[in-house]
Amino acid sequence: MEHVYWRYVKALDVKGYRSLWNTNFVGWPAGSAHPVHKDHITDWMKRPVSEGRRVKSYQLKFAAGQSFGKNLVVDYYWATTVWTGKNGDLPPDTLRMMHTWMRAGDRWQIIDGMAAEVPNPEP
Repeated sequence: MEHVYWRYVKALDVKGYRSLWNTNFVGWPAGSAHPVHKDHITDWMKRPVSEGRRVKSYQLKFAAGQSFGKNLVVDYYWATTVWTGKNGDLPPDTLRMMHTWMRAGDRWQIIDGMAAEVPNPEP
């Protein structure tokens, strides 16, 4: 599901991206001063779009994960993105990420999560 998440980010598909989040979601995105609920989960996308930036590529490196029965999964990973803009590619950016996914019928949705910037990522 994390790859689905990042495909939506790369495509700037706000509708698809929002579909991944449970109505009762609460989490702490990187760059946010406080936790947010689903109604603010796409706020971070506004700035890059307004500046003409897009995700050119991304790489996920899984750190750990745990399932709790058939309906709950927690995963931790690093996401390294390369953004491109009007003046070309920007330096790679790495986040540490955590999501808890819950199965709701035949769909998986994020019920909580957290992300933090990695100032000096390992090579």
